[in-house]
Amino acid sequence: MVTSRPPQPLPQPPQPEPEQPAAEVSQSAPAEAPVASSGYRSRRQAQNSYGDEQNTPAPAAPAESYQPAPAEQPSAPVEQPAAEAPAAPSASSGYRSKRQAQNSYGDEQATPAPAPAAPAEPEPEQPAAEVSQSAPAEAPVASSGYRSRRQAQNSYGDEQATPAPAPAAPAEPEPEQPAAEVSQSAPAEAPVASSGYRSRRQAQNSYGDEQATPAPAAPAESYQPAPAEQPAAAVAQEAPAEAPAPVASSGYRS
Repeated sequence: MVTSRPPQPLPQPPQPEPEQPAAEVSQSAPAEAPVASSGYRSRRQAQNSYGDEQNTPAPAAPAESYQPAPAEQPSAPVEQPAAEAPAAPSASSGYRSKRQAQNSYGDEQATPAPAPAAPAEPEPEQPAAEVSQSAPAEAPVASSGYRSRRQAQNSYGDEQATPAPAPAAPAEPEPEQPAAEVSQSAPAEAPVASSGYRSRRQAQNSYGDEQATPAPAAPAESYQPAPAEQPAAAVAQEAPAEAPAPVASSGYRS
């Protein structure tokens, strides 16, 4: 026999802790950092084994008394005269002196320095000359010399020398002819000719088993006017008697 267990109680959710009030924090002013000696003078004194180095005393501490700074005096204006720029001295480069010192034999002539050339005056402007342009002459027509060379090559003399054709005289223009009147008549009707297809088809009918269709007669050339149109005659149409449509079985049930 199976026994059922009793239902277990559900776990309770944890309750939040009560909020604590914020504690007040007191901030005091930071204390001044102490000034400690670096010990440099003590180490320097320890290295002075001979005692021949003077011991410089430490500077005295500044007095604690405070005196106000003196009042600032206004600056007095100072007059500064403009300095005159001295002219730049023109010094010789000493080239000629060095060249003279190198002339130990004295056989070289000392060329005097050339005098500065006077500025040339500009030449007066000349008026432009007029240029006359004449019409160009016609270019002459020269022979190419082909016939002369061809004649020189004819050493046997068996070739006939064709004389040069005379220059053709300029043709005079023909007088203009008056335009002829052209009468345009109505075009004639084109004749209807047989293409000869039936004749060729008849010639190919060697067995004679094909019926020869006679050619249609040519239409008469005479023109007859069409007859006048007759009015249409009224036709009486009786209404058909309505008969019941026969009902035939489709044979589905049988």
